[in-house]
Amino acid sequence: MKKLSATVATVLALVTAAGAGNASPGYADAAGACGSRAAVYNRSSPPTYRHVVVIMDENVKPATLANANAPYIHSLIAACGSEKNMHGSTHPSAPNYMAATSGVPTAVGAKSSYNNIFNQLNGNWKSYEESMARSCGASRKPYQAGHNPAYWYTDLRAPLNHCTSNDVPLTQFDPDNLPAFSWVTPNQCNDMHYVSGCPGTSATRITAGDSWLSSFLPQVLSSTDYLNGNTLVLLTWDEGEGKGTAGEDCSDPARYTPHPSCDIPTVVMSAYITPGATDASDQSLYTLLGTVQDILKLPRIKGSATHPASLRPGLGF
Repeated sequence: MKKLSATVATVLALVTAAGAGNASPGYADAAGACGSRAAVYNRSSPPTYRHVVVIMDENVKPATLANANAPYIHSLIAACGSEKNMHGSTHPSAPNYMAATSGVPTAVGAKSSYNNIFNQLNGNWKSYEESMARSCGASRKPYQAGHNPAYWYTDLRAPLNHCTSNDVPLTQFDPDNLPAFSWVTPNQCNDMHYVSGCPGTSATRITAGDSWLSSFLPQVLSSTDYLNGNTLVLLTWDEGEGKGTAGEDCSDPARYTPHPSCDIPTVVMSAYITPGATDASDQSLYTLLGTVQDILKLPRIKGSATHPASLRPGLGF
């Protein structure tokens, strides 16, 4: 089995270089990551995916991902598909992780009893958390449990403790042996958030996160399942930048139009996507959840049910 120990070491080296003020010369290029099966994509009968991987980063508006700061993400956008009218669910950060997995933007700090995609899958999932010391672990920098939605759901702890068995350190990630649904959270040094103690400064947070993605994603995009059209990857963010109002509904056009803190980037990777595809339809973390549920043949719940749009038609995957 392919584990991440070597990859993590590479990532740490890249982040340290960025923190020293030296741009990494070794960014991977995503050219060719998508499109190998675009010619056989059929909108009336879209492909069936066996595996969906969602990666969530932190606190970025689309305009922040300037090419100089995020060359790898820019290569992904050119090679794959991107949403141009995508929004978080609310503010602050943690409720967006809950909304993206349950359709309800609940605060963390107390356990949540809401149904969620992990519970719907009855164990056929994994949450991979970078720098988490042990399975289903509490916060310890640079790992943040508030960015680990599986940690908070009560139905993942009883009657079966799926949190302990399925909410695991990122070192267990194996792109050749994925469950139906994988949730991936980089640590706070690599998720574009930045906290004290990380290499570099807050000014290098975008470069550090981009460098991490350039090391992590190629192993997925070169895996047999991905190349055969069986794996779908979605890269998204929790919320945008700037002043936001706690509890506001970022999926409401009346709120997100004057509040750019609701705007987030989202990149979709699939062998079926035509390179450079864009979608300007109204989307959010609720519709991202609903899209994943549709693909995995799960019923939509709460916010994903009341926001029935899908990312699939606009990007063609």
